[in-house]
Amino acid sequence: MFTEEKPYTRNAVMEGFYEGFFQTTDGVRIRYLHKGEGMPILFLHGWGDDGDAWMLNAPEFAGDYAVYCLDLRGNGASVADHGARISRLAADVHEFIEALGAEKVVLVGWSMGCSVIWSYIDLFGEKKIYKVVLDDEPPMLVANPRFTREEVLETGTNRMDFWYLVNTCADHGWLSEEMGAAFAAGFHRGSFGLTEEEAAGVPDGYAEKMAKRPMWEDVPHQFSADLLKDHLLLDWRDLMPHIQSPVLFLTGDDSTATTPEVGKWMQKTVPDCTWVRFSKEEYGLHDLCQTAYRKFNRVMREFLEDR
Repeated sequence: MFTEEKPYTRNAVMEGFYEGFFQTTDGVRIRYLHKGEGMPILFLHGWGDDGDAWMLNAPEFAGDYAVYCLDLRGNGASVADHGARISRLAADVHEFIEALGAEKVVLVGWSMGCSVIWSYIDLFGEKKIYKVVLDDEPPMLVANPRFTREEVLETGTNRMDFWYLVNTCADHGWLSEEMGAAFAAGFHRGSFGLTEEEAAGVPDGYAEKMAKRPMWEDVPHQFSADLLKDHLLLDWRDLMPHIQSPVLFLTGDDSTATTPEVGKWMQKTVPDCTWVRFSKEEYGLHDLCQTAYRKFNRVMREFLEDR
């Protein structure tokens, strides 16, 4: 069930978007931002984020598609006290798609949003999917202690104490300095964000536009911790050979999450997979959809328009 959409005015970069809420079958109100008509594109953000994460991408496609940026359950303004599991978030996406009544949709995920897409495919199949875009997320996150160095790189995993991450979130929340330190301890590769000086040097007005983003919502710490726990321990590798939808897989050379090796693995494992690599010089960090948004938008549009 959808509420009446109202003009969204909190983010000047997303001019012309509307804000609405969708109620799931178990009573959670999922907030979303919407603009445009045509085939729906559902943008699914990463852990702890919200629909505004796509502020540099969604407006680019709203002239040709019906763009929806969801606040996933328990994130942003989608308040929830239960269902802190990737599978439940995937079920929310399924219910949203069914309520739209569209024949086909495009699913775009960044970070944890990719895991939600994989869960959606695993649970509900691909008959509603036109194409899939996966932004910088490996199909597995926590390295098996038995993994060799080569296996760690090919899976894109990290050797970490995941309970340290989960417990830090439960104690201090995902916006805390303690959480930042815990992530830095768990994810060992790449650059963990940009300094103000580095951000100012990113081209295409990145810093000026991101400065207009509304402040993040501080959501219940235990829900975030439980969702992070579920997300970290999932392993989607067995699903990859069975995905039949066309997939665009993006990795950043300076990312904390992926490696070129996992990009090569995805390209040879997923039957119809296009892999695009973003170099360090192109600001190929984990948040490619933001730091490298011009290239992200270009390669995504080329992928969608390639019949």
